[in-house]
Amino acid sequence: MTWTSSTLLSLNEHCKVSEQKKIAKRYPGVKPFSTEEHELFFGRNSDIRELYNQIFLRQTVVLFGKSGSGKSSLINAGIIPLLREEGSLLYFNIRFNNYTGKDIKDQLMPVQVIQKRLSECVEGSIDKPFDDLIPGEGSLWYWIKQIQIQKKKLKFVLFFDQFEELFTYPKQQIDEFSEQLADLLFVDVLPKYKAKMVELIEQHQPVGDDLYSQIFQTAEVKVVFSIRLDRLSLLNNLKDRHPAILHDWYELDAISVEDAMNAIREPARLSQEKYGFASPSFGYTDAAIDKIIENIEDKDRKGKIEAASTLQIICRHVEDNIVASNSDVMVSDDTLGDIEDIFQVYYQNILNKLPDAVLPNVHELVEEALISNNMRISLEEGFIANKYKVSKEILEDLEQSSLLRKERQGSKNMILYEVSHDTLIAPITKVAEGRKAIELQKEIEERERQERSENERKRIQLEEDLRIQKQHNDKQNELNRTLEKEKIRVVRYFRVTVVLTIVVLILIGSFTYEEFRINRQRKKKAEEESINVKHQMEDLQQKENAIDSIAREQAKVLAYYKFMEADKFRKEFPAANIPLEMYKHAFSYVKPYPDEQLHKDLKDTLIKYKEIDPKNY
Repeated sequence: MTWTSSTLLSLNEHCKVSEQKKIAKRYPGVKPFSTEEHELFFGRNSDIRELYNQIFLRQTVVLFGKSGSGKSSLINAGIIPLLREEGSLLYFNIRFNNYTGKDIKDQLMPVQVIQKRLSECVEGSIDKPFDDLIPGEGSLWYWIKQIQIQKKKLKFVLFFDQFEELFTYPKQQIDEFSEQLADLLFVDVLPKYKAKMVELIEQHQPVGDDLYSQIFQTAEVKVVFSIRLDRLSLLNNLKDRHPAILHDWYELDAISVEDAMNAIREPARLSQEKYGFASPSFGYTDAAIDKIIENIEDKDRKGKIEAASTLQIICRHVEDNIVASNSDVMVSDDTLGDIEDIFQVYYQNILNKLPDAVLPNVHELVEEALISNNMRISLEEGFIANKYKVSKEILEDLEQSSLLRKERQGSKNMILYEVSHDTLIAPITKVAEGRKAIELQKEIEERERQERSENERKRIQLEEDLRIQKQHNDKQNELNRTLEKEKIRVVRYFRVTVVLTIVVLILIGSFTYEEFRINRQRKKKAEEESINVKHQMEDLQQKENAIDSIAREQAKVLAYYKFMEADKFRKEFPAANIPLEMYKHAFSYVKPYPDEQLHKDLKDTLIKYKEIDPKNY
């Protein structure tokens, strides 16, 4: 995406000029020196001179060195003040910041960052005749040309600080940057503008001499790429359009011991009244200087100090924690204390000044969010407030302490925060590990205390249980004794009862036997009487059977007689009606004896003539 002139000018109505800031501290700490702090910047005179000369002689220069060697400070407080003083070159200090698109919704891409920075130096409105040639073109070449027209300047220096951040962006954005930068460095006039001028001439449209001169007047653009030594190989990604990018370079080596001594002593001597420092002027004893150098000197390269920021941390510690609190005008090796602890003390002191309520949130933000895989991460102020609940006021306190640094970026000038320098990553990590170890130890001690408390509670409970058990046992023993006595009493009672029972049983047995003998006699007599009654009943039954047999035979005779009489009547008088009354009379004799054949024959005859209902028989 290319930003148009109207978009950028709506964001930047005039060229922004840095205001002179009051310098409160003699040593900026781990954050790079700012341009306003150039009078505090000591120990790099030869590097300033050599890099400054190389910038004037070369079109591009790669400034590289180890992280913490002071590259940003060299540009801000060494080179830029000289460019200001010299006055013939316009300079632009540009930084992209690491790509964190997942955290920042409208983060500017590299070309947009440069467009925005260049547009800040276009005062008022843009040059309309030039802008109307190709409306909305908005390339880097376009913006340099606009500044050239307005400022009447032909020389420009672009400083790309912490240039390794470019390579955290998507490849498309890196390629766009590389292409536009190549046009800016190696093309006098963009082909599209040449074609437009030819088109206007062929159409006989008037082209003013001023516009023609402005377009074809070549701008001299120089670029300084500041990059970490361990990221230097990333520049090979730009060799397709910048094949000589590594041809001219300047290595910022470790600061010498002599220069480091000047960087320690000289800021302390500056006047408090003139610069408005919070601390009075003070000095270091030779022994104190030697102690500092001894602790920060490179063990493999004697006479050199690799990370100048370590020197700043120590000196800032002296300024804030020794001179300010004790008003010492001469710092000795004794008052310095243990140098190895200063880095951790530096971070810990910052944390100690914060309210206890926000410490967990600050720990999480600084130690886990702003540092990832030993890299610094930039996060937006609003995102920090929403996710990590760290307020704007706390963030400003952390910035003032130089633990964090603040940058403005994006279409809405959003504020980004990051750890101020890579040198702080290890000390912060050590403090975090130490605190976690202490917290773990406290947790262990708390668990042990709880275990002791639990064991004591169990001991007391056990003693109480034993006491209760003893009481229970005593009661049980007393009960057992009572039961034993009761048992003896019961046994005695039982014995007496048994004897009495036996006597009673003997008496009852005697009485029962006599009763049994009498009952047996009665039963025998009753049985004999029953047998007599049975015999009488049997005799009676035999008599009844005999009578019944006689009656049956008589009925059969009478019925047979009547039956034969009816048959005889039918034979003698065949034309007469059937003598049903005679049959019915015969049937009445055998009706009580259904098992007789005559009963069956008479019944069939009567049923045949429907004299009787078969259902009733």
